[in-house]
Amino acid sequence: MKIRFPVAFQLLVITAVANTLPAGKDTEDIMVGVTGMFVAIKGGELQVTQLTPDTPAAATLEKGDVLLEVDGTSLEVQDPRHPLGFAINAAEGRDGKMKFSIQRSGEKKTAVVQLAKSGSYGSTYPVDCKKSQRIVDETAAFILKHGGPGGGINGNLEALFLLSTGEEKYLPAVEKYAVALAGKKSGTSVWGIGYSGIFLGEYYLATGDKRVLPALKERCNTLSEGQYFGGWGHGASHCGPGYVTGGLLNAAGDQALTTLILARECGVEVNQKTYDDALRFFFRFAGRGGVPYGDHHPELWWSSNGKNGGLASALTLLPDKKFQAGAQLLALSETDTYFGCEGGHGSCFGNQTWRNIVDALVPAEHLDSYWRHKDKMVWFYELSRMPGGGFRTPWHPGHGTIGKAPLYQTGLIAMTYTSYLKNLRICGKPRTEFSIPHKPTAVEQALGTDDFHRVDFIDGVKIDEQPHEIAAVFQTIYNKDGSIKSTKSKASINTKGKKQMPVEWYAKMMRHYSPTVRDWAAHGLGFQGEPAIPEIKKALASNDGRLRVAGLDAISCATGWGIGKTNSNITPEMIKENFLPEILKPLKDPKAPMWEKRHALMALSCADAATITKHLDTITPYLSNQEWWLRAAAFTALQPLIPETEAFLSVLPAMLKSYDADSNLPSRRWGATTLFKTAIAKNPELKEPIVAGMAKSVNKLKLREGFKQPIDLNNIFETLRYIDMKKHPQNAIPFLPSIERTYPSMEALPASWTIIGARWGNIGLAKAATQLGKEGRPFIASMKRIQPNLEARCAKKDRQGATLQKALDSLKATVEEWESKFGKVSI
Repeated sequence: MKIRFPVAFQLLVITAVANTLPAGKDTEDIMVGVTGMFVAIKGGELQVTQLTPDTPAAATLEKGDVLLEVDGTSLEVQDPRHPLGFAINAAEGRDGKMKFSIQRSGEKKTAVVQLAKSGSYGSTYPVDCKKSQRIVDETAAFILKHGGPGGGINGNLEALFLLSTGEEKYLPAVEKYAVALAGKKSGTSVWGIGYSGIFLGEYYLATGDKRVLPALKERCNTLSEGQYFGGWGHGASHCGPGYVTGGLLNAAGDQALTTLILARECGVEVNQKTYDDALRFFFRFAGRGGVPYGDHHPELWWSSNGKNGGLASALTLLPDKKFQAGAQLLALSETDTYFGCEGGHGSCFGNQTWRNIVDALVPAEHLDSYWRHKDKMVWFYELSRMPGGGFRTPWHPGHGTIGKAPLYQTGLIAMTYTSYLKNLRICGKPRTEFSIPHKPTAVEQALGTDDFHRVDFIDGVKIDEQPHEIAAVFQTIYNKDGSIKSTKSKASINTKGKKQMPVEWYAKMMRHYSPTVRDWAAHGLGFQGEPAIPEIKKALASNDGRLRVAGLDAISCATGWGIGKTNSNITPEMIKENFLPEILKPLKDPKAPMWEKRHALMALSCADAATITKHLDTITPYLSNQEWWLRAAAFTALQPLIPETEAFLSVLPAMLKSYDADSNLPSRRWGATTLFKTAIAKNPELKEPIVAGMAKSVNKLKLREGFKQPIDLNNIFETLRYIDMKKHPQNAIPFLPSIERTYPSMEALPASWTIIGARWGNIGLAKAATQLGKEGRPFIASMKRIQPNLEARCAKKDRQGATLQKALDSLKATVEEWESKFGKVSI
């Protein structure tokens, strides 16, 4: 078989931001695959730190040896993991010998580590590849040797791997795991429910074993009880909207959606509203960027820590072409980011897991992305292979992964070698004999498709640059002397420190199939200012919605996650003279895609006040749109009106009506309250009507009972952040009735922050009273009415009481000092 990886391939240098150790920093121990040695960079030297007994490296190397070269390739480089990993594969394909140049006790020596002569990856690896099959067999045997799949997320992935082989000989172990899992309560962790639910669904569809269906049903019921805003947080037992702006966590929610879809296919009854809300919530991310942390705008991060892959695995289960297309595009974002498999917030395990599962979903016209991903990840897979079987991923600074001895990250990596077999539904396996016919709901059918789910390059453009080369352009910042300052800047934010490419280059990249690359390129183009005008005009005139959105994005340079904008040099004058009709066109077209409307509103927010005033009739209806992305964008489009009191007041009733009806925290925070906060601070004439309107809304807000009550509590409490309390504490006085009314129901942190303040603009009732002096009487009265509840909670001496004690001490001290100066306050 032709070998795909000549020795020269070991010299590959990944120039993009991730998968590269930081320069000049010591590291922790790094396992070097099947050699059995661990190494670490210490003081600029690559030292052997551990040698596993009875492994190849233990026969010739010693602890403390400094590794200089392997097979003639220098290891005195910023990240020696890459040449080490590629060298393992090359050696196994030759005679098994890895020839190291080392330094031992100050003397240079040569040491040969003898690996098994087992062959390199074949030219179509992992397809029809003897080495890949050997790794699959060894991994399965390794799992069985240790008693079968372990527990938790990793255990479910290990069991899925055994199923993915298609080998009947592993079914007894899988059955044992499935039955044991089905006999346990699901718990309320959305992480646990999602991953175990996927396994149980896949197991039933492969075997028809009905013993697991009650457990799958229990998981779906728990997800129904714990859903809000269409998604889920860490757990299904608690609604926490204050967590990361909205409370949702899509890294777990992806798998919850997949569980619901699989359960329906298994014939399990699933609450239709739960299913519809989740599908509506998640599908809008497909084709618009990276799946975000929670209920946010799509992230401008190419693979989004595995969340794109997690959603791809859900959408591929649905037969409609729009979902299949969305899954393929999301899968491409995983295979195109071979240079970024080690990044991730909290843990990089999702990043390392889902790329290895959904690569099987890459469409035929982009198989080059599949093969490239496999090729350039060889170093990583080879370093991860443990002597004797299984996988343990190499150390990298930052957030680590999950898994512990003896199986470590076996479940995360193993499906690298089996996903292409498509023996799992999440890998593209057809529906099975145990699948019931799919019955789409009305909501499912109504979800529209558009250009944003396409996987072709726009206008037939040819892009030769590889993904890591594209990323390097947008993520590298240079010093004035031309040296590299950082390779880890946000790609979506352009600055003078980045290499400024010709406008034609940005225009070409705006025609990429990746929505993230298009976004980066649009921001780069917008940063060029006037020279960008012709290319933006071409984009706005395109018949392809993807390119029109890129053109709009070049005007506003709208960021992901929140509602912010980055550095655009497109001025209001340029907008008026060149782009205004094309910006307004989708806003006036009922059939225009939602995503295009959102970017049109963001582009319009960069116009001047006169332009906004002239087109209020076009903007205002979007304040009440069902999709909060459009509501928030409409509020943003009204920001230029802040200096224009009369124009702003003319639309304030519509703003307050939207604010009053909206309980979604991200929408309120990034829409109405962001605008109101800015207006209160910048235009004194607007302060009184805005504060009065907000207070009226908040004071009449009724607390729902049960699971979703924290949403209402948070929407009341966090209002204190947006009324400019630092400069004008008196602005909070109209809100005191609602604060007092809801205080007994507040959790410890917001209850504490209500008194002592927080860093986000709420200075707290105690400081407000002190700053206002004699005029602080309303705050003193409120705190005295709050005090009995606070004392009772502190008296419990539990964790919550400890958190609140500081607030109680501050309250008492403030009241005592104030009353000593200005007299007693009766309540």
